[in-house]
Amino acid sequence: MSQTTLTPDIQAQLEQLKDIHLPAPISWWPLAIGWWILIAIALISFIAGIWWWFKKSSRLKKSVLAELHGLPSDNPILFISELSALLRRVAIYRYGQAYSVHNLSGQKWANFLNQGDKGIAMPLANMIANAPYSNNVSSGFDANALRQEAERWIVHQLKRGKK
Repeated sequence: MSQTTLTPDIQAQLEQLKDIHLPAPISWWPLAIGWWILIAIALISFIAGIWWWFKKSSRLKKSVLAELHGLPSDNPILFISELSALLRRVAIYRYGQAYSVHNLSGQKWANFLNQGDKGIAMPLANMIANAPYSNNVSSGFDANALRQEAERWIVHQLKRGKK
């Protein structure tokens, strides 16, 4: 093994060398342009999704209320039967299979319509639940009162969204 000796000239040059300095660590801010584009796309998508959801909800409510106001009130049994079917469709949309709304009938259906602070008044809920199976409904039948209660119930159910 031979040992090399450095000449004074090389030794002087080595002493003039400086250590390698690492660059400063890369910061996360400010963001690169690609991240700004991604954030903008995400924000636009979020706003468009909310707008679409509100439009869909509004369109559904308008459609259901138009159907409610289009029910024929000259035949009480037909009116109440169609009203009950409309309320059941709204309830199935709102609750899905959670309450088994499609299986409710009679007093259970009336109790379901009456529940909550915005429920349909119990005498009217009983009329809606039992009139389709009755021959005589004309006593106590008030189409406007039924429409108002049903409209209030529908608006409340559709305002709350799906469960």
